Amino acid sequence: MIERKSLTPVVIVGCQRSGTTLLRSILGRHPALLEHPDEPQYLYWLYQRFGHVIDDVPTAVNYLAQHPYLPDTLTKEQLAKHFSPYSKLALSEFVELYLQAWGGADIRTKRPLLKDPAWIFHLDLVQEMFPGTAVIHIVRDPRANVSSQISRWPQISVWEASV
Repeated sequence: MIERKSLTPVVIVGCQRSGTTLLRSILGRHPALLEHPDEPQYLYWLYQRFGHVIDDVPTAVNYLAQHPYLPDTLTKEQLAKHFSPYSKLALSEFVELYLQAWGGADIRTKRPLLKDPAWIFHLDLVQEMFPGTAVIHIVRDPRANVSSQISRWPQISVWEASV
């Protein structure tokens, strides 16, 4: 078991093309928040691959290091060094250690700001990883949302854009 400094991030969820990126960039300017640069999809992928307990931390670190959305500021070597004392961790501990590695000294004084629209389907897991976290669910007029998706992906039908 690791000694934990509890992190309570601000998490933004919602439908794709609903304004989650805009909201993240606005809130990310607040001095008390530390904006994660990309959608941390790998956190849910870690859960899918390893479950609630990561029995093989080096494999999980390797998996994390190869993810295309991992921030450029972290290298595989940095992650391996940060996680080297551990062989087995709860998913929530692993995620907390990852955020500490990513945030550096700033993580001690700022709340992480994470945005992933897909997390709307996994709020139970978000609450498990980050007890007491603030979740912002952004909702956009569905007609504007579909219109935005059609303009971004004109090759799809209205039906595909709406589901």
